[in-house]
Amino acid sequence: MATFAPSPGQPFNIAAHKIRSSEASSWTALAANTTPNRAVAVHGVYWSSITSGSTLQIRDREEDVWYYYEAYESSGLLRIPTIDYLTLPAPLYTQFEYLDSTGSNTIIIYGVYI
Repeated sequence: MATFAPSPGQPFNIAAHKIRSSEASSWTALAANTTPNRAVAVHGVYWSSITSGSTLQIRDREEDVWYYYEAYESSGLLRIPTIDYLTLPAPLYTQFEYLDSTGSNTIIIYGVYI
């Protein structure tokens, strides 16, 4: 069995680290197959939900929530799903878990291995 051992600078958002149909209302592993001691510089998060009031939380292996977003409706317009770029890259250790309040969404974390 082959094992993927990424080098520093390789992208984190490979196929194994994307969720195409999220589970609703429970903490779920986002990158379960990642070696738990790998550092990632996270540059952004994509979440496809357009349901007003729905929320996405992402936490690290120490169960600290480092990302929280709530979809909202403003003046009758709902947000369009885009990549939420972080002002500065967040250096975090894998493994990530997510909590999606609605489910059936796509979640992608963009970053590079450190």
